[in-house]
Amino acid sequence: AGIGFGNAGVHLPHGMSYAISGMCKILPHVQYRHPGYPADHPLVPHGISVALPAPAVFRLTGPAAPQRHIAAAQALGADVSRVASDDGEHAGAVLADTVLGIMQRLDVPLGLSH
Repeated sequence: AGIGFGNAGVHLPHGMSYAISGMCKILPHVQYRHPGYPADHPLVPHGISVALPAPAVFRLTGPAAPQRHIAAAQALGADVSRVASDDGEHAGAVLADTVLGIMQRLDVPLGLSH
């Protein structure tokens, strides 16, 4: 899985997700229960725990691979015309903002404090 994750560029959010999911087990005050999941115990679903750090990761990794970030943002429906001409300086930000917009529309928490 490590080779596949590394080549796909999803290694950082996935690696960070384990710590996020584990917060329910090691911190008694974390009582997050995601809608639609059993409410008998706290649980951060895998997709949610991967999505939470993704925008911050994209902002960090955008300058390293701007075209990949721009292509991903465009595939998700973003208008990338303003970043296509800025040498990729804002590629990570446009992808991060696009993902945050999707998370907001899906009523997914936008950070750990939510």
